[in-house]
Amino acid sequence: MQLTLEQVRRALHDHLQGQAAHQLMMAMPRSTRRSEMPGTPRQSAVLIALYERDGELWFPLTVRSQRVSKHKGQISLPGGAMDQGDGSFWRTALREANEELGIDSEGARQLGHLSELCILSSGFCVHPYVAAIDTDRDWIIQPDEVAQVIEAPLSLIFDESAKQVVEWSFESGTRSVPHYAYQGHVIWGATAMILSEFEQALRAELMAHQATP
Repeated sequence: MQLTLEQVRRALHDHLQGQAAHQLMMAMPRSTRRSEMPGTPRQSAVLIALYERDGELWFPLTVRSQRVSKHKGQISLPGGAMDQGDGSFWRTALREANEELGIDSEGARQLGHLSELCILSSGFCVHPYVAAIDTDRDWIIQPDEVAQVIEAPLSLIFDESAKQVVEWSFESGTRSVPHYAYQGHVIWGATAMILSEFEQALRAELMAHQATP
C-alpha cells in the first residue's frame, strides 16, 4: 500500500480514533483507563520514524535489552520517559530516538501525533509521535537499552496475515494477546496498540481520498 508523507500528515490530523483503535490489538482482559492507574503515571514519548526505501515507507522498531528495568526483550518503538529539561513530549521522543538509535533530532520533521496510551503494568502514559527522517547513515545503537533494530515496512500494519492472536499465561491469568508477527518477532502490547491506531488513521485517510471526486 503506497502512502505519501502528506497522506500520513493528513491522517494524523483528521482521523485519530484513540481507544477504539487501541482495543483492536489489546490483550484481553485489560483496561487502559487512566482512572485505574495506580498513583501518578510517569509521562513518556515514543517515535514512529518514517523513511523511504525503494519507493516505500519504513520505520525502525527495537528489541529491548535485558538491562532495562521494564519490558525486557520486548519489541518497542524508540522512546522513553520524559526528562524535566525536555520541555515537550515531542522533544522527549526526539531525545530518546537519538539516544537509542542515533536518529538525527534536528533533521526529523514532525508529521503529527497519535493518542495518549496509558499502560497499567508499568505505570507510564505514552505519547506517540510520527516523524519523517533521513537514513543516510547506519543506526547507532545504545546497547544498554537496545539489543537489536528491526526495520519494518509500513505495509506491515495493513497485512491481515501478520495479525495473529496467542493465548499467554500471566500472573493475573490467561489472556488473549493480539500481535503483529514479523520475521519471527511478536509485536504486542502498547507498541501493537499504537501501530493499530496509526493503521486505522491511515485507512480512514485512504478511504477519504478515494471518496473525493
